[in-house]
Amino acid sequence: MAGLLNLLLFVAVPVAGVLDLQGRVDGRLGFVPPFALGTVGFLALTLFDLLVIDWLLFCTVRPRFMTLPGTEGMPEYRDLAFHARVLVPRPVPWPLLAIPGYGVLVGGTAWLVETLTG
Repeated sequence: MAGLLNLLLFVAVPVAGVLDLQGRVDGRLGFVPPFALGTVGFLALTLFDLLVIDWLLFCTVRPRFMTLPGTEGMPEYRDLAFHARVLVPRPVPWPLLAIPGYGVLVGGTAWLVETLTG
């Protein structure tokens, strides 16, 4: 169910954003404004995940529902650097590359739809 919600948000939010941009611009949007919308939106989501969900909730507050049974009190729960390392793995930081990649997907899709519909 959560996967379906994520898919819906990753499709519905850029569609609504691009439609709103089209209503504010005379003429065609092209590639760059939807690219910026997708990139900034995914960057904001990534930073929210790291700073609020991972560091604040998971590492600092640690609500009971986020702790696996039998692992209470483990020092790894306080390891802020672990969450940053997961975001930038070596040798290829694919989670960070996904941010502009999503922008390319949103911008390319908007450009393609504009081109095909005239």
